[in-house]
Amino acid sequence: MERDQKVTALCDEYFDFFTETYPELATAIGIHTHDARLSSYSRSTIDARLRKLRQFEKRAEECLSEGGLSVSASIDARLVASNSAIQVLEIEKLMKPYADPTMYMDISLYGLFLLASRDVLPIETRARYFASRLKEFRRVLSEARENLENPPAVFTSTALGMLKGAAEFVDETVEYFAAKVPDAGTELESGSSMCKKAIREFEVYVQNELLPRSSGDFAVGRDVFDTKLKVEHMLDIDTRALEKMGRELLETTKGEIEQLSARLYPNERWKDVIERLKEYHPDSSGLRKAYEEHMAKAKSFVQERRLVSIPPGEELRILDTPVFYRSIIPYAAYLNPGPFDTKQEGLFFVTPVDTSAPEDVQSDQLRGHSYPGMVLCALHEAYPGHHLQLVHSNRVKSRLRHTCDSTVFAEGWALYCEQLMKEEGFYDSGDIELFQLKDVLWRASRVVVDVGLHTRAMIFDEAVEFLVTHALIERANAVAEVRRYTHTPSQPSSYAIGKELVLGLRDEEKRRLGARFDLFSFHERLLSFGTIPFKLVEEEFKAG
Repeated sequence: MERDQKVTALCDEYFDFFTETYPELATAIGIHTHDARLSSYSRSTIDARLRKLRQFEKRAEECLSEGGLSVSASIDARLVASNSAIQVLEIEKLMKPYADPTMYMDISLYGLFLLASRDVLPIETRARYFASRLKEFRRVLSEARENLENPPAVFTSTALGMLKGAAEFVDETVEYFAAKVPDAGTELESGSSMCKKAIREFEVYVQNELLPRSSGDFAVGRDVFDTKLKVEHMLDIDTRALEKMGRELLETTKGEIEQLSARLYPNERWKDVIERLKEYHPDSSGLRKAYEEHMAKAKSFVQERRLVSIPPGEELRILDTPVFYRSIIPYAAYLNPGPFDTKQEGLFFVTPVDTSAPEDVQSDQLRGHSYPGMVLCALHEAYPGHHLQLVHSNRVKSRLRHTCDSTVFAEGWALYCEQLMKEEGFYDSGDIELFQLKDVLWRASRVVVDVGLHTRAMIFDEAVEFLVTHALIERANAVAEVRRYTHTPSQPSSYAIGKELVLGLRDEEKRRLGARFDLFSFHERLLSFGTIPFKLVEEEFKAG
């Protein structure tokens, strides 16, 4: 179809723009033509980027208004329009380049980390790209100093935390590459020297100049939050309805956990039971091994029960969370393999205990890795959670869809998996079921806190207290959680929203198919469209 071809051409152009504009994200999806570069944030570059994004949004809307598109082409056109609009919003409304010092640290360190951790290219090539990006780091931090105006204090203090781990990461990685590729040693050392000097100077600037004048507001406000829900996530819900949903889920889940706890431990309060069970955890040296064991058990169960297929060639490796991310990732996280990379190896990060922290903080961190919680975390991040879903997503043919990840789909699927594994009999103790409900409390609390923070109904310390009181999150970990929430409006709500959407679609398919409904087939189809907004997934289902 001629009109479909017009959308295809638009998507190809957008894809090339995306990979050239964000070299780190190009590396992440397996496009390596820009691996020697880091993103540019000069004022002129940002202005040119805005003009181009507006053009993409306008052209996508024109394709949609002309009509006559196939379902697939219509979805891709809406993805171009949505993603362009949200990038404009990030720059013009959220003022990311001018108000968030962590943005510069995050994207640049991410670009370095991808080259260090993914062995999808020859190590000689990666070493030289790494050295080049080290030199680029100085330019990025210089652009940050030119752009940053009045950040929120929490953004600036988070940036300081990332800076403290950045030089250590550079030293460790340069040493690794230099040992493997001696011929690149001089280039690596030169890049390392330039990068660490820039980091030291930027840290002094942030501490002495930026922090004292960091009085900005991290809250995006109700209107912008509503826009993100409508445009980015394509949801028919606003902040008021979202908060109501979160509070209702919180109260319903409290009732369920009270009933289960009373049946299992009739002489204890449920909160006391949870706190007691948190004391059962590995020591700090055994965290990664314990996660590996739980991950392997979950994978075997998924295969035996035929819940969803495990694509051939997929791999999963467990690593310590990079030092520069530990201030905002208290427990664990996942990085999927690049869809355009041949090697399909995901990375499962576990945040180790900070042995330099006070003993009470170390104790809190370990209690966040209790055995019942580890079972849930392993399946959430690995099988059948993020890793399995994203490896399936990597097989989607549309290039565009690999640039358009939906947190509602990704996080909703992973939280749904926690309930799915309960339904299928994976949990071998009531304690794990208690923690599964506690995790629902946590995700419901995230909705309330997410909306509260960004509509200015809740300040930072109140949000921490809410997580500690209602979700039983350890205080040290709650602080790290809320730090992240201030940077990512609407993402913390994705878990609860997405799970309800998956369950709703499953129920609808059961009604439609009756006795012909098959759980394996439902999951296979659900994961076959890419990690796109759930409204578009539902349209794919309806189209047959």
